[in-house]
Amino acid sequence: METERREHERAHLEIAPLDYISWMPDFIIHHILSFLRARDVTCTSMLSRTWNRIWSTYPYVVFHFSYNNYATEQEQLPDDLHMAMQKQDFLILIGNSIHRRLKQEFRVQRFQLYIDFPDIELLEPNMDQWIGIAVQRTVPELALCVDSFSGSNRSYYSVPQSVLLAGSLKALSLSGCRFESSLDIKLPHLQKLSLSHIPFADKFLFYKILSGCPVIEYVKVSFCKWMDTLLSVSSLPHLKYFEFLYSDEVDRILIDVSGLHTFSFASSIGNWPRNIDLATCKELKELKLRGVTANFFPQPLISQLLALEVLELQHCHGSEGFRISSQRLKKLAFRDCHHFSGAEIDTPNLEFFEYCNCDEPFIPIKASNQIQIHLRFSLRGKTVDWVVKLKDFISKLRYFEDLKFVIYHRSKNVIIHEKLSEVGFSSLCHFMHPKYICISTKSYTNILDELFPLVYPKTIFVVYSSSKIIELVSQKMKDVVNDPTLLHKLVDFEMDTSKDSEHPSDPATELFIEAHSTTLFKTAAIVLHWKYDVSKHSVTL
Repeated sequence: METERREHERAHLEIAPLDYISWMPDFIIHHILSFLRARDVTCTSMLSRTWNRIWSTYPYVVFHFSYNNYATEQEQLPDDLHMAMQKQDFLILIGNSIHRRLKQEFRVQRFQLYIDFPDIELLEPNMDQWIGIAVQRTVPELALCVDSFSGSNRSYYSVPQSVLLAGSLKALSLSGCRFESSLDIKLPHLQKLSLSHIPFADKFLFYKILSGCPVIEYVKVSFCKWMDTLLSVSSLPHLKYFEFLYSDEVDRILIDVSGLHTFSFASSIGNWPRNIDLATCKELKELKLRGVTANFFPQPLISQLLALEVLELQHCHGSEGFRISSQRLKKLAFRDCHHFSGAEIDTPNLEFFEYCNCDEPFIPIKASNQIQIHLRFSLRGKTVDWVVKLKDFISKLRYFEDLKFVIYHRSKNVIIHEKLSEVGFSSLCHFMHPKYICISTKSYTNILDELFPLVYPKTIFVVYSSSKIIELVSQKMKDVVNDPTLLHKLVDFEMDTSKDSEHPSDPATELFIEAHSTTLFKTAAIVLHWKYDVSKHSVTL
C-alpha cells in the first residue's frame, strides 16, 4: 500500500506541472483571458468542466452576430413570409444566447454587442431589451456596434434613455447609433466615451452629451455626421485625451481645456480646418494632426504649447517652409507630408525622429546625440547636397554604428547592409529611383514587418559580417511563410551564402554589392517564391 501511495504521488507530481494555469485563482485566469479574442475565450469552455466554469464566470461578455452570415447558412427563399420568419429566428437565437449568458450569477465588467442586421424596426425593441438587462446588471463598460444597411442606406439604432442615465457606466462606446435630442443625459461616473458613425441631429447635441459627463477623461469621435463648422470643447476639468477623426468639414477648432494632455485630429477632406486654437491647453503633451493644411502651423501653434513632447504630422500639406523650435519636444514624426518648401528644426532634446515619404528634407539642425531615428525616403528629387547633409546628421549620432540600412529597389530587390557606417553614400547615386531607402534604429524585425504587407520582393541580398543577421532574416522569412494575412503567400525561400552564387539582379544592385564586398563582409542571397492568394482579394461589381 505504501508503495502504491508513493507511485501515485510521483505520478501526480509528473502530471501536475502540465496544468499550472488551472491552479490559479479565477480572477487571474480572467485577466489572462482578457488579452485573447472573444472567440478564443469561448473555445476554452470546451477544454474541461473546470474551464467551462471559468468561462461561465468570465466578466467580459462579448457577442458578435451577423445576419448575412446566418442567412447564407439557411435555405434562401424569396418569399417575404419566409424571410420575415428567418429574421425572427435570428433575433430569437441572439436573445436566447444573451439571456443564457447574463442570467448567471457573476459580476459583468464589460458587455460588448456587435450586430449586423438589415431591419432596424425589428431589431430596435430587441436591442432595448438586451441592453436593459446589461444596465440592470450595473455593467461599468458598455460597447454597442450596430450595422443596419438596406442596400446602400444605413439606419441607426436609437440609444435608449436607460443607457444615458446609467450611473454605473465608466466606459461607453457607440457605433451606428443615434441620440434623440429630447433625451436626458446624466452619466456622473463616465470616464471614457467613444462615438463612431453617429449622425448628430443638431450642432448642440454633442455639447449636451459632454455636459452630462462631468468627470469625462477620454473622448474619441470618428466618422460622424457633423452639423457645425466649429468644434468647441470647454468646461471639462478632467478631460485628458480628445480625438476627433474624419467627421466632415470642421472649419475651426477651439479647445479650451487647461488639463488636456493629448489632442488628435484628422480631416475628412483636404485643407481643413483653417484654424486650430489650443492656446489655453497649457499641459498639452501630444499633438497629432492628419490631413490638414500647414499654412497656420507650426510656428504659432508650437510657440503656445510649451509642454509639448510629441508632435506627429501625417498627410499634411503646405506651400511654405516653417520652423519648429522647442526645448521640450521629444518625439517628432513627418509621414507622407508633401509640397513643403522645407523645415528648420531646432529641438535639442529630441529623442525620436521619424521621416517617411515626404517631398522635402526635414533634418534636425539640433537634436540629442542619443536620438532614435526612422527615415524612409526616395532619392527622387533630392540633391547631392542633401545626401551630404543627411550623412553629416546621422554620422554624429551616438548610435551611428547600430543604424540599420535597407534599400527596396523598383526591380523588386531588397538590399540589407549590416553596418550603415560601412556604406559609401556616394554609391547611393545608383539608386536615384528606388522604392525607398530606410535608415533606422528600429530592429530589422520591425522594419521587415513594415515592408512585407506593402511589397513582395524577389530577392533579398544581405551584406553581413556576422551570421546573426542571417539567422534573424531567415527566421523572419519562416514567420512570413506562416502568415495567413498577406495578399501574396510566401510559398518557400532559398538561402544561398556561397561566394560564387549568381542570381538575377539589376545593374544598381550589382554595383552596390560589388562596391561593398570586402574581406570583412560577405553577401547572402535569399530568393523568395510568392504565390498570389486570390481568396484574399475581393472584387465588387
